[in-house]
Amino acid sequence: MNRICKIVSLTYGELQSWNRHGEIKINPGQIYYIEQLDSGDFAESLTINLLLESSPQLSFEEEENILLIEFSSSTGSIKYSKYDSLIISFFDIERIIPLTTRAKGILESRLSYLSLSEPFFEKQVHQMWFERRLKEAHLGGDSLLDLFFNNGEEYIGESLRNSVAHAIKEIDFSDIEINLANYTKTWLSKAFCFSRTRQSKLGSLEYFFDFGLIFKESIVDDANVFRQEYKAEFINLKDKFEGSQPRIEVLLSDKFTNDISIHLSEKLPSFFCAPIEAFILFLKLREDFINSDQTIDPEMLQMELVSYPKINFSHKVIAIWLLGCYSGFQRISSIIYSANLQKLKIYKGDPLEIEKIDKHDLTEVKDIHEEKVKDQNNLSEGNLKTEKDNDATENVKNGYKADKKNKDLVNDNIEAYKSKDDEALNTDTEIEDEKDNKQKKNLKKRVKKKPTTKKKITKKNKAGSKKEL
Repeated sequence: MNRICKIVSLTYGELQSWNRHGEIKINPGQIYYIEQLDSGDFAESLTINLLLESSPQLSFEEEENILLIEFSSSTGSIKYSKYDSLIISFFDIERIIPLTTRAKGILESRLSYLSLSEPFFEKQVHQMWFERRLKEAHLGGDSLLDLFFNNGEEYIGESLRNSVAHAIKEIDFSDIEINLANYTKTWLSKAFCFSRTRQSKLGSLEYFFDFGLIFKESIVDDANVFRQEYKAEFINLKDKFEGSQPRIEVLLSDKFTNDISIHLSEKLPSFFCAPIEAFILFLKLREDFINSDQTIDPEMLQMELVSYPKINFSHKVIAIWLLGCYSGFQRISSIIYSANLQKLKIYKGDPLEIEKIDKHDLTEVKDIHEEKVKDQNNLSEGNLKTEKDNDATENVKNGYKADKKNKDLVNDNIEAYKSKDDEALNTDTEIEDEKDNKQKKNLKKRVKKKPTTKKKITKKNKAGSKKEL
C-alpha cells in the first residue's frame, strides 16, 4: 500500500543545529507530502519539483550542503511554537535523503554517526540544477549586454536564447542525463567546452579555424557538405592573407566571411541561429576571458569593442551576450553591481562608469590589399606603412638606377677624352715639378745666408714679417 511521506528541505548546517539542540522549528509551508510506492520508489509528481524548487539556492557544486529530511509525527511529539511554527524533535527523523550519489559519498564521511538513504530524486535534482544554471547564464548575458550597449536586446532572439541550453549541458553536465526536448541543438552545443590543442600560428585566423572544428564536431552527417563549403572558403581566406596576421575586424568584414555567413545561415537556419561573424568574435572574447583567469576588465573590453568600427553592431552585441552566458552571472556580478550603484543602496564597492555603445554605421572597408600591406608591416617592423610609402620607396629605387646610369655616361666621356688629354696633363705636371724644384733651391740659399732660430722662424710664421727674416 502506498504511503504519504512528509519531507522538508534543509541545509547541512540546519541539520547540524537540529542534532545539537534536539529539535527544530519549521514553517508548515516548508513541508511537502509525497507519495511513496510499495516498491520503495517515489511516484513522479509535480510535488517533487516543488520540493526541490523550495530548497536553498546553492551552486550545484555544493549539492552535499542540501538534504531532504523525511520525518514522522506518529509519536505525537510535534508541537507548535508561539508563532505557529512546527517544533519537530530529532527523534522524529525517519530518513536523511542526499540529493545525489556524489553528495551521499561526501556526507557519509561527514555524518559517519548517521545512516543515509539512497538519493531517490537524483534525476529531478540534476534537471533542477540545469534549469538554474541556464537561467543564471541568461542573466549573465543580459546583464553584460546592458552594461556595454544601448538597445542591444533586440538582436537576442528566442532561438539564440534557446540554443544556450545545449552549450550549458556540454560544459557543466556532460556526463549527466538532462532532458533537452524543448531545446534546439546548434553550433553553440560544442562551443562553450571547446579547447584548442594545436599550436597557434595564424593570429586571428585561428578563430576561423576553431569555428570550423566546432562545426565539424556539432553537425550531423547530412550537413557535412556545408562544412566542406566552409572549409573551402576558409582556405581561400587564408590564402588571401598569406604571410600576414590581420586584425580580426578586417577578417570579419571581409567579403569571403560575409558571403559564407549568409550562405550557411540560409542553408542551416536552425543550426546557425546567429551570423557566424558573431560566433567567431565570441570565440575571440572567450579566449581572452579564459586567459585572464576567467575575469573581465570592463574598461578594456569597452575600448576593444569601440576599436572595431568595421564589425557590425549586432555582431558585437551577440558576441558580448554569449560571453555573459558563458561566464555566468556569478563571475561578473561584482562588475554589474559596481555599474549600478544607483539601484543598489547596500553595495559599498567602487563605482564603475562604462560609456555604452550606440548602434553605428559600419566604417567603409578599405581595399584589402592595403590592409594586407599594413598587417605585413605590423608583423615585421611594428610600424604602419601605406601604399604611398611603398610608392615612395619604389621611386627612390628608380632614382638610384637613373643616377647610376648617368654616372656610367660621365665615366664613358672621361675615358673618351682621357687619351687626348694625357700628353697635356703630363706636360703640365713637368712644368709644375720644375717650379717646385726651383723654389726649394731658392729657399735653401736664403736659409744659409741668414741663419735664424726656431723661435724667430716661429715668430715669422705667426707674424709673416719679411723684416725679421
